[in-house]
Amino acid sequence: MASAAGWGKRAQLLAGNDGFVAVTLRGRIVIVGGTTWDCDVKRWLELVWSHDPGIG
Repeated sequence: MASAAGWGKRAQLLAGNDGFVAVTLRGRIVIVGGTTWDCDVKRWLELVWSHDPGIG
């Protein structure tokens, strides 16, 4: 459900992610790094996700 500001739910990231850095860059939302848990072992992520809100 979208709020009055126009935010709404989109597809989930491919892995649970905590402790990441999020920035906006040239109109895109960029998620960098972070951690996830795999079989009770903390894993550091070396991934970058990018989302263009204009595309959806």
